[in-house]
Amino acid sequence: LFAKDVTVETKSINEVPQDNELPLLLIVEDNEDMRSYIKSYLTKYYNIIEAEDGKEGVEKAIEHIPDLIVSDLMMPKLDGNQMTSG
Repeated sequence: LFAKDVTVETKSINEVPQDNELPLLLIVEDNEDMRSYIKSYLTKYYNIIEAEDGKEGVEKAIEHIPDLIVSDLMMPKLDGNQMTSG
């Protein structure tokens, strides 16, 4: 059974939140379910941007300069240790 007139709001993981009163958090995690799980607990306290791997995480960190980064250690392209070592 499918609803034909249902509108689903989605946000790109590239969007930057608009609430300037909250600190900015970057979540770097290759597993989409884990990223969503972490985000679900921290959305009230942080504006959140996401990255799917370490390379994208570095790019977003440079572009947005987050207040905090939560990162997985084992990811493709750059792992968490490589991402933070510079």
